[in-house]
Amino acid sequence: MQESTSKEKILKKIRKGLIEKTANPFPGLDMDASLFLPAEDSLDILFAQNLIAAGGSFVFCENELEFIEHCIELASDNAWKSILCVDENLQALLDACEFPYVKHAGTHTGHQVVITSCENLIARTGSVLISSEHSGRRASAFSAVHILIAYTSQLVFDIKDALIDLRKKYEEKIPSMISIVTGPSSTADIEGKIIQGVHGPSEIFVFMIDDVHENGG
Repeated sequence: MQESTSKEKILKKIRKGLIEKTANPFPGLDMDASLFLPAEDSLDILFAQNLIAAGGSFVFCENELEFIEHCIELASDNAWKSILCVDENLQALLDACEFPYVKHAGTHTGHQVVITSCENLIARTGSVLISSEHSGRRASAFSAVHILIAYTSQLVFDIKDALIDLRKKYEEKIPSMISIVTGPSSTADIEGKIIQGVHGPSEIFVFMIDDVHENGG
């Protein structure tokens, strides 16, 4: 009977709290303001620094042709034989430059490298926001190397800014898969040792192409 009485007392307090609204103790608090200080460096420098700190590789390209040249060099140096790209926008670029790659994922397995574009580059954490619109739902998880292509106009400061951009871009038709990539996949579950590539790519390359100066920005 004591337990029932205690439960009733708690429920009574909850009901009272819901009925009697308490005045906001912090009326001047701006809930929409960023929790983080503005970046001292430019967003591209901040992104590159944080990406590299997370274990990724960063390559700045003045144009798309320079990106293709870097890709050809990387593929030759690493003897990559199977490169997958299911991103239709990138396929047009790769086809124009006669870059060898596989268009259809099949089972997604057996490909050394996957090339995708992305939604945004997040400077504060060195992360990349990707979605199923560019990489499908699984393509980026089954390759040892993930090459991401982005443009300087896709740089944002924080995750919140990236999600706002995503909402503006797709409105009510948000992609079925959204993921944030921060450096290579890694885990410390096995004997406390950090091992890369367990749940995804062991190497991440981000190629950032300058489209701001190209467009006179």
